[in-house]
Amino acid sequence: MDQLMDIDNANDDLPSLAAVLPLRQDPFSEAFLKDGMYVNTAGLPIAFSAGETLGRKAPFNAEAALSKAERTGSINFAEFASSAVEFEASMEPDQEVSEAITALEAMGFTDLGDEEDGNENIPIFDPHTQNNNPWWPYPNKAWFMIDLMDHQPRAPISDEQMKLFLWAMKECQTPGIPGFRALRTWQARRAQMMGFSPTHHTTALNNEYYANHPAELFRFNLANPLVRPHMSLYPEVAGPVSEFFHTNQMLAMDDASLDLGQLMWAEWSKAPHRHFYIKELARLQDDRFVIPLRWITVDSVESFDGISVTYSSADHMFSISTEGSLVRAPSSTLRDNCLDLKAQGYQFKFKGIGPNVWHRAYDCSLEQQVLFRIIPHILPADNPQQAEHCSHMTGKGSRPCRRCEVGGSVMECEQEDMYEQFFSGGAQRTVAGTIKDVREQLLVACLGVQDAVDQLQTKTGVKDKIAQYWIEKLIPQACDMQAIRMSHPETRDVRLRDLLLKGDERKIMKDTIKKEIQRELFQWLIEQPPSTYLEIPEGSASRGDIRPGDHYNPLLGVPGLDVHQDTPCEILHTYLLGVDKYVWHKTNTEWDKKNEQLFAVRLRASKID
Repeated sequence: MDQLMDIDNANDDLPSLAAVLPLRQDPFSEAFLKDGMYVNTAGLPIAFSAGETLGRKAPFNAEAALSKAERTGSINFAEFASSAVEFEASMEPDQEVSEAITALEAMGFTDLGDEEDGNENIPIFDPHTQNNNPWWPYPNKAWFMIDLMDHQPRAPISDEQMKLFLWAMKECQTPGIPGFRALRTWQARRAQMMGFSPTHHTTALNNEYYANHPAELFRFNLANPLVRPHMSLYPEVAGPVSEFFHTNQMLAMDDASLDLGQLMWAEWSKAPHRHFYIKELARLQDDRFVIPLRWITVDSVESFDGISVTYSSADHMFSISTEGSLVRAPSSTLRDNCLDLKAQGYQFKFKGIGPNVWHRAYDCSLEQQVLFRIIPHILPADNPQQAEHCSHMTGKGSRPCRRCEVGGSVMECEQEDMYEQFFSGGAQRTVAGTIKDVREQLLVACLGVQDAVDQLQTKTGVKDKIAQYWIEKLIPQACDMQAIRMSHPETRDVRLRDLLLKGDERKIMKDTIKKEIQRELFQWLIEQPPSTYLEIPEGSASRGDIRPGDHYNPLLGVPGLDVHQDTPCEILHTYLLGVDKYVWHKTNTEWDKKNEQLFAVRLRASKID
């Protein structure tokens, strides 16, 4: 790379363009102004352009990004696993670089193509053999730097640009530079061997996209020696709260929270590397019995909280202590796990863990395979995005808070007790309550009345993006079906053809038909989209009701995640740019003596208790 960077200062060694290219006549001598337009000697109009320079910026931007990555050492190995074939297909030919290559070939440089790649020995990507190569799995440092440059985020390099870079490095006699075809073949082979490729998805809105599975990204993080030391696997119980794993939510002791936390701890520093799980009997080094309930970190020391267990040798019974506080001790003080105790003759039962939600990965710090699962605990974002996470319509509804149900009609908000709630908070929203509101909106949409749906959304503040897609389909379908069964003489329901059916009885019959249409449309909705409905096993409860992801926000169906409570308020727009900034702005731009007197009166009249 040093040789490549020095090429800008080696102008004396480059051949002169004037000495290589033939002299051409000045094109402006053949341009004439005629009727307000420039034409050539043949009378044809001439189009002038200042030229496009966007293509020329890409190599230099990538070079700057590469230099920054070298200085900071920040390397995202997950980016290396992207498919080279899809990358090639996504790039458009760079016409400007192609013209540059053509000009260079006209100057006598004819080795810019792929002729040499045919005989080039392409290194085989072997994930099991390092061959004492410090740059493994890359053949050498040059291959690594080229691949790093080729995968800089938001700085794509086209094939023509890459060919030009490779040619320039070879001209500088940089050792170990691959040919273009060899590079692309090696990248595709490496991506295939690593098993990392985007998967195709189709949303309920019929939008298609490709995405990398989060488990694949975490798998690479566990295997990355630059990332693994910074991964926090256990909640921290001491010190200031600066990360989500410092919060009280991560230390909840109910069964659901414990099962969604870290289940296992193992002593990796010394053999025999026993595994200890929560809610399973274990013995400490001082021969006390405990049942760990959660794994935590206390002052950077991996520890556990558990309950004390006593053993009676007389009746061979274990008894759990129900008095006193939890037992807290370093995890390294654990000696025997349940399997050890079982082998020693202690009789008890323990429950295994289902394999359905676990992913396999290589942990570089443990130097062995591990299993992990992904459980979201927090949804950090700005306020509008968090409102969408919660299926909430923000301040457009009568209940403007995504976390609680404070608010109401204009008259209700003017009441003193309701005004007080805007400062103390109302009843907390729940996931079950939001799903209930969405379901009610979909049922009302099956009646074909848009105003009724709008009123429900404004009243509750709940407006789901996916549900809205189906609402916009259900309302016109309901109107069409009602017109066919109740209005058109040719297709009218036979029960409405009775001439004796009049007044309230006829109205009741129409309402009955509307409810029948409502049930039919809701059943049709449940069976949508057909591709996912057919994959649901027979007898499953999911075949009888609307489902997260298909009919409403998928986050409302994630176990252990409460979107209303797990979307912490972002301080920037809420306070720093909200209350703080605009209070300062109002008191410095519109503040005068009259406003000051009015403010003083209102301040004195305010409650301070």
